[in-house]
Amino acid sequence: MIASVPFSMKGEYNVRIYSEKENGEVRYYVDNNEWCPVSVVFDFELKNMKSSKGPEFTVVIPAQSSKFPVTTLKPYKENELYGFKYKTTIILGNVHAVHDQGYVYELPFPPGKTYKIFQGYNGRLSHVGQNALDFSMAVGDSVLAARSGVVVDVVQHNHQSCMDPGCEKFNNYILVYHEDGTFGEYAHIRKDGSLVMPGDSISAGCAIALSGDVGFTSGPHLHFIVYLPGKKGKKSVKTLFRTQNNTSEYLVEGASYYRTKNN
Repeated sequence: MIASVPFSMKGEYNVRIYSEKENGEVRYYVDNNEWCPVSVVFDFELKNMKSSKGPEFTVVIPAQSSKFPVTTLKPYKENELYGFKYKTTIILGNVHAVHDQGYVYELPFPPGKTYKIFQGYNGRLSHVGQNALDFSMAVGDSVLAARSGVVVDVVQHNHQSCMDPGCEKFNNYILVYHEDGTFGEYAHIRKDGSLVMPGDSISAGCAIALSGDVGFTSGPHLHFIVYLPGKKGKKSVKTLFRTQNNTSEYLVEGASYYRTKNN
């Protein structure tokens, strides 16, 4: 079985960057209507002007915030020509976040169930260089939240699947923002299989989706990955899980895991 998902598909963000002029100054603001913070990288080219934060800087904008102040531009010499231009890069999440390596995740399926990891961290089929886990779930099996957080994005309208990498664009998924700034993705859910919506606050262990066989895959399963956002791309991380007898461990490819009923 082959399966892959290139992290979140979300590429356009509900973020507005704008400026206002007042008393010879140019003040920049950001509206962030996403359900998690966003990091905005600014790169200014200034002529006879100075920025209150310097020509290059990164600012983290809180979720659901309006008119968040970014920087103020002022001319050095008001009687001389001045101007500026700039470019920005918007990254979903806080690029300064640090993964809580000691946090123990719950297995993403109901108590009393057992599932096999058919492809683990850095798996040779499609996880090369990626800390992702594939659970051998059947279509329609319940997917539970492995960690509490806020639902940031949901894609569930696709139904196609194939073994060609071009089918990655058909991956259905749920993206969750965690307290430590990491994101958790639950991918290949079935068409219309999400039980949550963007903006929902969810608790670990609550039902969030029905598993499926959608996107770049050769069979039904749940693809789960946790990652940190970064200026140079997303960095996937290994996570501890609570397993049988309340043990915490990293899940291993080829092994099966039972979720006890008191988890």
